[in-house]
Amino acid sequence: MNRYDIYASIHKALRNFMGDTLAAVGRLDVEDDAEAAETLAQVRGLLATLRMHLDAENRFVHLAMHDRDPGSADRTAVDHEVHEHAIERLESLAGETQFRSGEQRGMAVAALYRELAVFVAENLEHMNYEETKNNEALWRTHSDEELHRIERAIVADLTPEKKMTVFRWMIPALPPAGRAELLAKLRQSAPAPVIDAVLQIAKRNLSDRDWAKLSGALGFMPKAA
Repeated sequence: MNRYDIYASIHKALRNFMGDTLAAVGRLDVEDDAEAAETLAQVRGLLATLRMHLDAENRFVHLAMHDRDPGSADRTAVDHEVHEHAIERLESLAGETQFRSGEQRGMAVAALYRELAVFVAENLEHMNYEETKNNEALWRTHSDEELHRIERAIVADLTPEKKMTVFRWMIPALPPAGRAELLAKLRQSAPAPVIDAVLQIAKRNLSDRDWAKLSGALGFMPKAA
């Protein structure tokens, strides 16, 4: 169906964030204190972003679904409760790992890696359900313009810092056309300092080839360090 998918872009960002973080934990040098601190900070950043995402879906997407098709979001609402508990567990593991060293840190990292892997796997299945079953309900009960309004309300509710975190993981996760469309829309509505900050994020996290494609699509060579 040629309908607007409210989940597509944000889920690509989250899959990117989850995959990168899981890989970082898996390859962590437990003897390197600086690397451990950086990786655990990324884990906590991922968990905070996922909690933010759950809250946004609960308050905006699920509410819209329940309003027009009561019960249609029940399955994913239950999943969200399970994920909240898993996030708390992973936060606790990350905190324990931070204050350990040597062999104990190695054991803690191994435990964190295994539980994070299972959590990522469950989230991948969950997001697929939302992109299929929840979208079916949304498309049946809402127009594309209404879905855009829901998405705009979610974005407006985010702090500037949270928006930048989303951009960090969304921009490299999108295909070139989607990336260019995102930046083109942002240029029409956001102030210059925000545009510059987002372009810097893009420059840092895109390959030279993808950065060149984005620059060409935007019609100029962005001045981003």
